[in-house]
Amino acid sequence: LRQQVQADGADLGVALDGDADRLGVIDPDGRYYSPNEILTLFMEYLLQERGCRGAVARTVATTHMLDRLAEHYGCPVLETPVGFKYIGQALREQNAFLGGEESGGVSINGHLPEKDGIFAALLFIEMLAKTGQTAAALLDSIKERFGPVYTERLDLRTTAADKTAVMEKMAHWQPPILAGREVAAVNRLDGLKLILDNGSWCLVRPSGTEPVFRIYTEAASEAEKTLIQNEVKKSLFG
Repeated sequence: LRQQVQADGADLGVALDGDADRLGVIDPDGRYYSPNEILTLFMEYLLQERGCRGAVARTVATTHMLDRLAEHYGCPVLETPVGFKYIGQALREQNAFLGGEESGGVSINGHLPEKDGIFAALLFIEMLAKTGQTAAALLDSIKERFGPVYTERLDLRTTAADKTAVMEKMAHWQPPILAGREVAAVNRLDGLKLILDNGSWCLVRPSGTEPVFRIYTEAASEAEKTLIQNEVKKSLFG
């Protein structure tokens, strides 16, 4: 898709998965936009251009950049377990104007309370047309105002026996310090999430569909992100 966008001089490239409920985006420079970045762009657009107000719903594994925007605009944040059914509930029952997850699902109030990649692609196109700016410029503006984040998901394959051992460690592991920062909060809504005093965080949770542990990390720098990942892997999987 990246090659085709650049070869054709296209303004945008969009890819959907097999059942079209998730999307990926490539810009004219060949840059890929992650689901976390797309959600961030949508939130800013809906607040600034469409005048949406209310809560935003995200899963426990999704970027806290949404929280930074929410604090600025005075929006409540609804944190849910992983799984879009929980986001759908927030859209239906708590009137959230936007809901999404780091794995690519997104929807807004007034549309289906279910992830829809085709709708998300159309909303992305609308955003570019209405603002008259590139996605890169829009995202850079957000980062300049709210600071950057560096986010990554690692998948660690394991055996059934090792999975049990790791789960036991997770049940009792609550370090006061991680990567040289104080652990300000521990969240066990879905897995084990450690939130540091500077806003960086790490979530460890087992996959519900395969023998894999997922480590989600978001930090203020690439170096801090790597340090957090290494300490978590050593403590739980070493």
